[in-house]
Amino acid sequence: MTADAMDGKKAGMNKLFYGDNLEILRKHVADDSVDLVYIDPPFNSKRDYNIIYDGSTAQAKAFGDTWSLIGVFDLENLIFEKQAQRYHHLHQVLQGLREILYYSPNASDKSMYAYLVNMGVRIVEMHRTLKETGSFYLHCDPTASHYLKILLDAIFGKGNFLNEIVWCYRKWTNAAEHFQKNHDVIFLYAKHRSKHIFNKRYDEDTPQQKKFEKGWDVNVVQGGIRQLIVYDREKAAHKIEQGYDRIVYREGKQDVASPDWWEIPIINSQAKERLGYPTQKPEALLERIIQASCPKGGVVLDAYCGCGTTIAMAQRLGMKWIGIDITYLAIDLIQQRLIDHFYLEGVEHPTKEQAEKARKKFLRDTEVFGIPRDMESARKLARETKGDYVRKEFEKWAVFSVGGVYSEKKGSDGGVDGYFYIHDADKHKKLSKRQCYIQVKSGKVGVKDIRDFDSTLNAIDSPIGIFIAFGNEVTKPMQDYINALPKYTSMLGRVYSKITIITIEDILAEDVPDFAVRATRRAEAVSDEPVNGDLFLDADEA
Repeated sequence: MTADAMDGKKAGMNKLFYGDNLEILRKHVADDSVDLVYIDPPFNSKRDYNIIYDGSTAQAKAFGDTWSLIGVFDLENLIFEKQAQRYHHLHQVLQGLREILYYSPNASDKSMYAYLVNMGVRIVEMHRTLKETGSFYLHCDPTASHYLKILLDAIFGKGNFLNEIVWCYRKWTNAAEHFQKNHDVIFLYAKHRSKHIFNKRYDEDTPQQKKFEKGWDVNVVQGGIRQLIVYDREKAAHKIEQGYDRIVYREGKQDVASPDWWEIPIINSQAKERLGYPTQKPEALLERIIQASCPKGGVVLDAYCGCGTTIAMAQRLGMKWIGIDITYLAIDLIQQRLIDHFYLEGVEHPTKEQAEKARKKFLRDTEVFGIPRDMESARKLARETKGDYVRKEFEKWAVFSVGGVYSEKKGSDGGVDGYFYIHDADKHKKLSKRQCYIQVKSGKVGVKDIRDFDSTLNAIDSPIGIFIAFGNEVTKPMQDYINALPKYTSMLGRVYSKITIITIEDILAEDVPDFAVRATRRAEAVSDEPVNGDLFLDADEA
């Protein structure tokens, strides 16, 4: 098949998609077009994950990891009936899991079955996109790893399983009833075991390498013979006269290939790369994966890209990339992360002109899909994001587009969809951020809505507010009411309208007031150079 996104002159551009990865994979990613797939999907942990914002204790829900049976029956119909041939390798596996997890009298976890059905159809699509030489990495934990391994064996074929990688890390928690859980699992599969690309990697600072650098090593062999192993004749010359029973010269550096357990620290609270995004993985982990399994200039796909560590590392290492996420929060973070790291060239406090120039250059290099670019797509998003899985995505897009933070919990007032910060000062004239609130409306509005929002702002002590609506719904009485409200003057002397109406048309035209202070953290790039030496060695066939 030829995918829409692969057509035309922009076929070689990086691509960032906002939406459901199943639909996007089917419509926009071509067969045999990707060199490496890495995914770090939700683990069915039955938890909500929050993002922590910069400069405050505020949090907002990034994604929920609790799976329901809503939509599963449609997917089952697709797998077992409508496209049975396409998904034949999943049939028996899912039928067995359905008996164990759903129908059995001892069935303990119907949500796990829902999770596996959703993962199964998506992994089939990712398998389709891989080139013959491609590799697939799935990051998981013991919550679902044993079930996922069965799915992967069915889809890729048991013979194409290469590694169960154990990522080890330290974290300072206290497990009272069991051993502390300090590792994740990463499954590695090849599309075709005999063809896959693998760039050999060798560990640094191994005992063998240290001995080589020293030039010599001593050991005792059978019979008590003291043996001097010489790696460098010149360096070890002074040792030869010290009464050893045997001298052995070993030529060449004794490199040790990397094992399948990796000790890489998690991102601590003070790390430069930390964005506050839940489940954010360290750059060093993705660097190792990309270096191992992607050819120079290859294409990397992450269908659950979160805050974008995979695609940021792919870009740093000179790869093309495709990133997909279902939340606007993630897409917003990714765009800012890439702009900061690759288009602002280390500018710590960019001016508005510098930021705008960097953003435009980013958009010249990157196709961004799914984010409204015109009124038709904005109205479509407002109409079609009512389900639980992508609930309120229109509101999230609107809130983030004006520099705000989406509020998952609305509270009793029901009139707040998000908040933003302005620069102000406290009574001691110390510079601070003042929290203000946002309301988003996607339908008909009138002066009553402005009056109610004004009352809400007064009740929650918000000095100013932003009211977002479609432009054709905004009336003159609404603006007259706002004009009659008292202005707010900050301790820094800036004067604000009590309520500012920002229309969807304003957002699309990027004509948005600049008084909102961006709340999400800006991660620093850890380095501009790879930390593990040469990027690539010669690719060998397994």
